[in-house]
Amino acid sequence: MKNLTKLYLDDIANNIGYNKEYIIRIFKNEFGLTPHAFLMNEKVNYAKNLLDNSKDKSICDIAVDIGFYDQSHFTKLFKKSFATTPKRYKQ
Repeated sequence: MKNLTKLYLDDIANNIGYNKEYIIRIFKNEFGLTPHAFLMNEKVNYAKNLLDNSKDKSICDIAVDIGFYDQSHFTKLFKKSFATTPKRYKQ
């Protein structure tokens, strides 16, 4: 998952020769989400999997490991996706 945190839309656009707006539009038509929203969704789902399978790892460590800059941002997105906080989910 760490490799996805280094993925930038500017780099993709430069490599394939399309502008960012076009890529976002095509991606949204195909997946129903912008590339950023899709990536955040993937990160939160991956975090949920880590919370299920790693009882000894802290929520803060999981947030940092998957590329969030702080636990509060991770908690906000997790709660938006699963209607509960990571702490309550882990319990």
